[in-house]
Amino acid sequence: MLPLPFSRQPAHLTLLALACLSGHSAFAEEPVQLDSLQVTGEQVSEVEAAREELKRVPGATNVVDMAKVEQGRVAGVADVLAYQPGVYRSPPATKA
Repeated sequence: MLPLPFSRQPAHLTLLALACLSGHSAFAEEPVQLDSLQVTGEQVSEVEAAREELKRVPGATNVVDMAKVEQGRVAGVADVLAYQPGVYRSPPATKA
């Protein structure tokens, strides 16, 4: 015998979906009252947040505070890094 073009599986899925939806409305009758929750925090500057993040990095790290950099006379990255401990800059090699 040839199989029917329609399967019984969609009918089973429809019955399952209807059963799930009918039980869902029974749970929505009483609203749930939750206890209040108090959240406190403190505002941390971006520089302090960066310093805290760098404490978890192994090895030597440093934060460059751009607010302090902008107060001075800076011509480029070399000027910013000139006062950072452990950072050395050598002039670029010339082409021969």
